[in-house]
Amino acid sequence: MFLLATCELAGRSVLLIEDDLETAHTVSASIIGNGGSVASVVPTVAAAAATISVANIDILMLHVRYAAYSVIPIPELFRPYQVRVEFIACYDEWYNCVEEDDGESLFLANFRA
Repeated sequence: MFLLATCELAGRSVLLIEDDLETAHTVSASIIGNGGSVASVVPTVAAAAATISVANIDILMLHVRYAAYSVIPIPELFRPYQVRVEFIACYDEWYNCVEEDDGESLFLANFRA
């Protein structure tokens, strides 16, 4: 089970950066379950930059680990596109959600560009 904190997903189009297919599927299902739509799933920040320039995206969502690989801060990189940037900040070993019993909860930290 996966828990996605609400971040105003209803009616929003999300571009997800995730290189693990199983995680991408799980996060995508949660986005859809919270009323959002997944415009695309891409494996890198560079692919997201190419995709966002031709798609109508409201939210860019990615794991915070991608920030370590970017020379330019990710919110700055995507500022011209006026999208909200949501970092998936941590997994269950750091954040305990008592509502879930199978150990795959996660917490989102919001960073606005």
